[in-house]
Amino acid sequence: MVNLSSMKKVVIIGGSGRIGSAVAERLLAYDPELRITITGRDDARGQRIAQRLGARVDFVSVELSDMSGLRQVMSGAGLVLHTAGPFQGAEPSVLSAAIDCGVPYLDIADDLVFARKARALSAQAAAKGVAALVNGGIFPGMSNVMAGLLAERAPAEKIEFSYFIAGSGGSGPAVMASTFILGTTPATEFVDGNRVERTAFTGGRSVSFLAPVGARSVYYLELPEVTSCFETYRIPHVVARFGTSPGLWNHATRLVCWLLRPWLSNRKRVASFVALLLPLIRLIDRVVGAAIGMEVEAVDRSGKSWRLRYLHPHTLASIAAAVTAQADELLQGRIASGVHWPEEAIKDKQRHLELAAQGGVLIHD
Repeated sequence: MVNLSSMKKVVIIGGSGRIGSAVAERLLAYDPELRITITGRDDARGQRIAQRLGARVDFVSVELSDMSGLRQVMSGAGLVLHTAGPFQGAEPSVLSAAIDCGVPYLDIADDLVFARKARALSAQAAAKGVAALVNGGIFPGMSNVMAGLLAERAPAEKIEFSYFIAGSGGSGPAVMASTFILGTTPATEFVDGNRVERTAFTGGRSVSFLAPVGARSVYYLELPEVTSCFETYRIPHVVARFGTSPGLWNHATRLVCWLLRPWLSNRKRVASFVALLLPLIRLIDRVVGAAIGMEVEAVDRSGKSWRLRYLHPHTLASIAAAVTAQADELLQGRIASGVHWPEEAIKDKQRHLELAAQGGVLIHD
């Protein structure tokens, strides 16, 4: 019989969601010495997921604004994972509670403002001996480490991030809400070391991702790895683009975000809007699949380029694998105290990417 009381506890905030539960399942398979507490607001859903995941998982209902409840659920944990997006407009309350409890922390935030707020707590985290990674996940997250590996191998003048997800990638409404919010936000590009704003879902460029994704059009999007990569490596030119299928969906998203920009600035209204679209999104997902493709390209002064390309047939599984690799860095004590971007904190990037890419294909060319 397994002694659950002797096992290391991992808390997944938002663990009853699609991404959080996929991460929980991956972690359980990766490390038989873990027990997991998942949280959420829907008690019935949370209990069902905990029962499905097995005896090493329990569920606790807690609100992100309930600092006392957060501290209580984190007590005695070896790691807390924050997967409860969207992160736009949110406060780093989970990180604050983790610091109070002296627990290592990882989130999958895709918002630069949120990450800035989290990194402002770095001195507090360091003083308590707490190691924290912000902007984890697949992109940002794994892609940051890919860029870091390229940047640390040879001097680069330019880094380009290119991403593709078929449909919603099987993700939950929080990710779709985040996409619409990002669509109303000017995208950051660094040109000659200067920040330039681009209109989201413009600036289309064709990228040849690994098969079977193949050639796809990608567009400007505000993603935090552009800024974190620039700040970490001081590469003069950094840009990120994203696209989805069907191709018409990219243009429809740009139009919706342009027409409804003020209205979509409210997180609750975006959530309601996405809820209306979910039946259509799920129908599209059945047709286009759930594959993810990523390419990170570095270019030097002479124009010579080198790149990392990645493909996984299932986006949710790819996120779970990437988060598991990031969680492993924290559980094994390989991250220094303080609040860090992935590319600045993860030292053995090659080893890390081999774990993060499991189930997919990662090619360096």
